[in-house]
Amino acid sequence: MIELVSLSAVALSDVGRVREHNEDAVFVDPDQGLAVLADGMGGYMAGEVASQIAIEVLREHVGSATDATLMAKVDPLTGLTTAAQRIRNAVIEANQRIYAEAAKKRDQDGMGTTLVVVLVYAETACVAHVGDSRVYRLRNGLLSQITRDHSLVQEQIDAGKLTAEEAKGSGYKNLVTRALGIDALTEADINEFRIAPGDI
Repeated sequence: MIELVSLSAVALSDVGRVREHNEDAVFVDPDQGLAVLADGMGGYMAGEVASQIAIEVLREHVGSATDATLMAKVDPLTGLTTAAQRIRNAVIEANQRIYAEAAKKRDQDGMGTTLVVVLVYAETACVAHVGDSRVYRLRNGLLSQITRDHSLVQEQIDAGKLTAEEAKGSGYKNLVTRALGIDALTEADINEFRIAPGDI
């Protein structure tokens, strides 16, 4: 059996200087190897509802990564590890629940949330994201962005219409092109990375 690496985790969220209430939700459990952050959007309280639903679904459906041998097993049909499949299925479920909840109440119409998930097993981090919330890795003093934003600005950079420097001042930098709950169907980008001792 492959051993689970030793993890420690800290979570902190702040309302910031612009909004009156916090629409973020976060969950970390080093024993499970799981960290999830959802940044809600969509009007007063609605974003908070969406982000909380996302966290609850991920907690319910991803489960623990303590059996690293199982997490690393690859499905021959999809080419995904068990870890990636669990996250993919949980993201689909979270999207459906948020979308359905938004349809029930007028004041929650259009609510959604970005999402980042990290599931660590053995020497691997399975990283998934939807939207423009990011995962970075600090290794040997070098900070690297692991995820790629689902945003209008990122699309403009990719198309050569903006430089990374110009993007910092763009008035569209908070416009996401993918989020949970906005459309009936959405998918996360999921990648797996080798981790090393001391990675943050």
